[in-house]
Amino acid sequence: MSRRYRHSLFPILVGILLCLLSLFLFLSNNTVVVNLLHRLEAIPYDMRLKLSIPRKLDDTPPIVIVDIDEASLKKEGRWPWSRRKLAELINRLNQQGSAVIALDIMLAESEKNPASTVEAVAKQAKKDLPEWFGDIRQTLDADRVFAETIKEKELVLGYIFHRKSGIKHGAIGKSRIEQITPGQVDLLTAIEMKGYTANLNAFNNNAAGAGFFTIIPDLDGAVRHAPLIAVYDHQAYPSLALEAARLYLLEDRIDILSEPIGEVRAITGVKLGKSLIPTDERGQILIPYYGKQKHFPYLSASQVLHSRKVIPLLENAIVLIGTSAFGLADLRPT
Repeated sequence: MSRRYRHSLFPILVGILLCLLSLFLFLSNNTVVVNLLHRLEAIPYDMRLKLSIPRKLDDTPPIVIVDIDEASLKKEGRWPWSRRKLAELINRLNQQGSAVIALDIMLAESEKNPASTVEAVAKQAKKDLPEWFGDIRQTLDADRVFAETIKEKELVLGYIFHRKSGIKHGAIGKSRIEQITPGQVDLLTAIEMKGYTANLNAFNNNAAGAGFFTIIPDLDGAVRHAPLIAVYDHQAYPSLALEAARLYLLEDRIDILSEPIGEVRAITGVKLGKSLIPTDERGQILIPYYGKQKHFPYLSASQVLHSRKVIPLLENAIVLIGTSAFGLADLRPT
């Protein structure tokens, strides 16, 4: 074999070896290899995302962040706030014409009623309280005030799902996903959850909806995906974002679209009326980031509480109530 022929054959052999290596890596189940491939795929995606971020939000509905920030805590007092104050905040947003209010916080514990302290002191002193004290207890019950406030308002409560079993706190509420039989749900390739930390049942009973805000980072720790649905105890549940979108679009239910693949049903998307949202097989979407923090308008919670003027930003808006205060904010790499 001539040297010239061997030289012409060398690039072909290298190409074949590279193809075989690529095929091996692609089909490998080795954790290190899988993590490496995910990371290699993420690098060009991140670069493309940064180059394609739009400068304007012309085609999106108005979305406003009401921030329980440092200024709010300084003015209104430390967290957790009384449910009375949260009820007042929701009333103010409703008066400003907000279309949907979503809570990116949880109210999983009962607020102590001051009347309980009086009752404890009276019991210790072996004194009977007057009959009218029962009315005082009702008046001072901040949880009751909050539950009554959110009734008949377009408000979505948020909660957390856990992937480890043994945690069940609060109530996750009724799902508006068009429920298929438990056996069919178990065939879905959705993310399966094992536990939850949620809101008081009295709040769930009066809220217009509820959704989880659990996020599962990619293998490198960055958040690029968000699940729109998750399965818990043989039922499918919507995310906080999806449930807020359902209320905003005035839809009564959410449908899961799937295709049979072998013995399972791979998710292809979710449907809100005529609106189709494509997802991956786990029911996740790639988050369409629009820019850096505060790209969407932010309003301090204390500003909303004390404003005596109309705030145009809030009219017909989807309002997300969360916190950026030090020690409360949920910081993640994106």
